[in-house]
Amino acid sequence: MIMISKRLILSCGLAGFFILGLSFVGAASLILPNKPGTFAVMPARKELLLSAGQSQTIYLRVVNYLGRETTFSIGLNDLSAQTYGREGYVVATATARYSLSDIVSLDREEFLLKNGEEIEVPIKISIPADWPPSSVAGLINLGPGLTKTSSANAQIKTSAGVLLLVRIKGQAVEKGQVEKFGLISGRLVMAGQPLKFQVAYKNSGNVYLNPYGLVTLKSGWGRPIATYHLDPWFVLPQSIRLREIDFKPHYWPSLYRAELDLNLGYNNQVISQSFYFLLIPNYWQWLVIILVIILLLRLGLRKRRHE
Repeated sequence: MIMISKRLILSCGLAGFFILGLSFVGAASLILPNKPGTFAVMPARKELLLSAGQSQTIYLRVVNYLGRETTFSIGLNDLSAQTYGREGYVVATATARYSLSDIVSLDREEFLLKNGEEIEVPIKISIPADWPPSSVAGLINLGPGLTKTSSANAQIKTSAGVLLLVRIKGQAVEKGQVEKFGLISGRLVMAGQPLKFQVAYKNSGNVYLNPYGLVTLKSGWGRPIATYHLDPWFVLPQSIRLREIDFKPHYWPSLYRAELDLNLGYNNQVISQSFYFLLIPNYWQWLVIILVIILLLRLGLRKRRHE
């Protein structure tokens, strides 16, 4: 059942603060780390919302720390949805219906950088006027050593891939749901073991979605113990993407409750789910319990003998 909770309002605010923080981080990242033998590309991910017939140019910053003058090349890869998994996508082996190569135009495919030199590479994205509401996902690969296997397929041996997500405006089908929320190890967990939760989010629409939310760990009686903020993660259409959440181990055997409040990534729709799980004593705790029981029995028998 879809519902709005106070916790979710808080999580929405925190997510907004998180996104705002990312903008400051992005600004601060203009000073890229100088690590010899490497090169840097910023940003690592770019999202665009465009109308059919609209164009926009983005700029990717590349810095050469390889220790020598190097020719860098640019390649494109379409991404298709991973049906079920953590990554959320796989590199497409065939040209997609709505392909990155159809909307991306490059000012140049190669450029030369001296060691320590940096450059801003313009990437123009143009949406055809007849494209319906949909989304396109792909990788813009930049790096040295481009090997072209065919005119339609380019591979970069050592590259940095910039994830590009483009959504075309219009009456898109936005539909998502939580397929699963639970503990990977089941609802009986030995004390001291890591608590690894898993959220399976299903996108049944035709555009990618960015769900986010909050996982709260409580005692069996409702007392909050720990929280974990789920930052927005993209889920491509017609796929189920897994998200894993690690809580630090707990050593006190008891009944616990896990709660999920998730913004589905569209129309501010929120879903809440919860379940109980039992933390059972570990081997050392069982040993202590058994020793205590033996000690109490011996004390009881000794008391009876004295009587």
